[in-house]
Parts: sequence; C-alpha cells; structure tokens
Amino acid sequence: KCANHSERRQETDADYHLRWVACVELDANGHFYSIDEQALATIPATGAGVYMFCRRHGRTLSPQYIGRSRCLRRRIREHLERVSLVRALAEGETGRRVVLVALVEPRRGQRAARVAAEVENLLIRHFRCAFDLVNEKGNRAPKRHVHWHGGRAYRDLIPRRIQL
Repeated sequence: KCANHSERRQETDADYHLRWVACVELDANGHFYSIDEQALATIPATGAGVYMFCRRHGRTLSPQYIGRSRCLRRRIREHLERVSLVRALAEGETGRRVVLVALVEPRRGQRAARVAAEVENLLIRHFRCAFDLVNEKGNRAPKRHVHWHGGRAYRDLIPRRIQL
C-alpha cells in the first residue's frame, strides 16, 4: 500500500530548477520606466525563464507583475514599451522598480518552456493573496463587505465589518 502511494506521488510531483541570473534596476522617466542597454545586456537574450517586475523599498521586494518568456531580454523590453503595464507599475507604492530574472535549468524529460509556464503560474498563485499583482487586475473576485449590527453577544467574536 505504501509503495503504491509513493509511486503515485512521484507521478504527480515535479522538481523544477531555476537560476536567478539578473536583478536590474529600472530608470524612472516621469511616469514611465526604462532600462538602459548596458543593464539590459545582463539579461540573457535566449533561454526560457521567468521574470518579476518588483518594487524595492529598502531591502524589501514586492512583486507587481510576473511573466515568462523564451526570449527574456526581448520580452522585458516589450513590456517597458507597453503603456498599460508601465502605468500600472508607476501607480504602485513608492520605491525603486527592479526586474528579477531566472532561467530554467530543465532536468531530463522536461521542456524549458513548459517549466517556465508552470513556474509563472505557481508564482502568481503564491503572491496573489499578499500582493496586488498587475497580472490579476480585472481577474479578481469582487471584494465583499459584511456589516453586522445588533446583538451584543457577538461583538467580541466577530468584528462589525469584515472584508472578504
């Protein structure tokens, strides 16, 4: 019985390996962000991977947008030319903007592009609860507010207003 369970687990578990290769600071140009060519050159031109546009405040990083590509350098440059994404990055909290880049190191039997897609989805799911990701704008379930009144017995247990 235990052997079958462990065999099934091996079939469903995946072991992905990525290597963080760049942390590039973006240049603020008014309400837009750009990246100079020297900094862009530190991002690999080819190879599947994931990237995260983040806000840096001191030593704290907050993800704002998570993506994947087979051509990371080109894709990041394209993003910085998209007004909607750059505006969303600018509208976030104060702090420097950086892009973190990781390359997929596929294991035997893995396709790098598929691993990048899976890791992108995992990162979005991981960060969506704690951060307001641009990826999720328009896809979030609407917030619900519950207001309670009457009945003194429940005040210590349930706040008067709950946001869900």
